[in-house]
Amino acid sequence: MKKIFILLFFIFLSTGCYDYKELNNLAIISGIALDYDNDENKYKLTFEILNDDKVVDDLESSHKTYYVNGEGRSITDAFNNANLEINKISYYSHIKAMIISEEIAENHAEDFIDYFIRNSYINNLFYILVAKNEDAHKILESTNVENRIISESIYKLMDNSALGNSLSIKVTLENYISLYVNPMQDIHLPSVTLDDDKLKLQGIAIFHKNELKDILNFNETQTLNILFDENKNAYYQFKCDNDENKYESIDVYEQKIDYKISKNKVVITANLMAKIEENQCKYNLKDKKTYIKLQKDFEKIINEDFENLFKILKENNSDVLGINYKYYKDNNKKLNFQDLDFEIKTNINLNKNGLIFEVKNDNK
Repeated sequence: MKKIFILLFFIFLSTGCYDYKELNNLAIISGIALDYDNDENKYKLTFEILNDDKVVDDLESSHKTYYVNGEGRSITDAFNNANLEINKISYYSHIKAMIISEEIAENHAEDFIDYFIRNSYINNLFYILVAKNEDAHKILESTNVENRIISESIYKLMDNSALGNSLSIKVTLENYISLYVNPMQDIHLPSVTLDDDKLKLQGIAIFHKNELKDILNFNETQTLNILFDENKNAYYQFKCDNDENKYESIDVYEQKIDYKISKNKVVITANLMAKIEENQCKYNLKDKKTYIKLQKDFEKIINEDFENLFKILKENNSDVLGINYKYYKDNNKKLNFQDLDFEIKTNINLNKNGLIFEVKNDNK
């Protein structure tokens, strides 16, 4: 028994040393940017790679990453040529974000999806974003003191947005592939750009048959987030009756969305849980009549936002909500998305100081 214990001890000890040596020999890739040069007909790939601790100690504090580029007529060539520039083993399991150009998203998505599916050593849970008005590699290489590792900054921005303000929608590579192969639901992707050379999230890019049609603003994005039933915090406000320079605002923190889809019409019921976030109007929040007024005011604003979003989606024939897909699953038939009429029914439950008032419009 003692001999077995000693043998196991040396096995674990040896294994630990081996793993340690292997870790030091890994080039840990944190971010990827993918562009396409139409003039040269080449893919252009950029890796953001984490510097090891010893290198970081010898450099300025902002130099936590370095970049390697590769290009080729195919995705495989671009990856292989990038790896030739790395004197370590490329490690893809730590990828946080991938930025693709608009050209890649519209015309070359199938190529990189095929490559990623075939390579099991690349995880598919990192976030994917489309670059707005910029080459993807310029955004990935925009390191500064505030954002020393761009891919991790994007990852945190996406998570904070989803939890804090619903101004973006998280899409992993796995989600993106599912949307891409679904012929009855259009793609949506978060977008990112540079503003005065600083990293900045934009709204959601909406597509139709892989063509980028529009990029929603933040208000439209948070409304879409509600309809996806994934919103955590969406803010709405209106001006006070007695002072146009002051506002009443609420935070929609939970929702339940129900779709009823017929051949010509979509009826969406949105049951929203909300709390009063700011009361600059100095309304009497102990009076139930106040909540009836607030309900009517907010319901009007939110319904207008819903209707505006439906208009944008129809104009662009962008079925990112998967209406066609939902209908097909139940009826085995397809719809013409642009011919559909949309009706929204909103019920708001207002929560103040632990009290919940469910206020419904009697005119409905």
